Amino acid sequence: MGRKRSYSNILLDLLSKTDFHPSAKEIYTLLKPFYKKLSLASVYRNLDYLVESGDILKIKALDGSERYDGNNFPHGHFVCLKCGSIIDFNISPNNEIFSDIKNNYKIKRRSVLAEGYCPVCSMSEKEE
Repeated sequence: MGRKRSYSNILLDLLSKTDFHPSAKEIYTLLKPFYKKLSLASVYRNLDYLVESGDILKIKALDGSERYDGNNFPHGHFVCLKCGSIIDFNISPNNEIFSDIKNNYKIKRRSVLAEGYCPVCSMSEKEE
């Protein structure tokens, strides 16, 4: 008989396979049809655990909601100030943006956030 998968593992698996940054409610909606006993509280509790353990990232969206990212490779996030979309962007491994503090501080997590206008919203700004 196989072991039951914990909700943390299920959430981690889902987030590692998504290319967008879902909210807890979106994650709940995606998983509920497959896990009838799943509650929204369980989703939030397990997401908090995964963030604290460093397995996933929590990103604050433009509308104030929290979004989640299962991509653990060094990268930054761009948030569009008009449409609210969140996209990943690469950070060069040679770009030592934390060099001023890395020798004196113990860094547990790194976060790079850029805000501006995505290509679509940039075009619509020009048209207005």
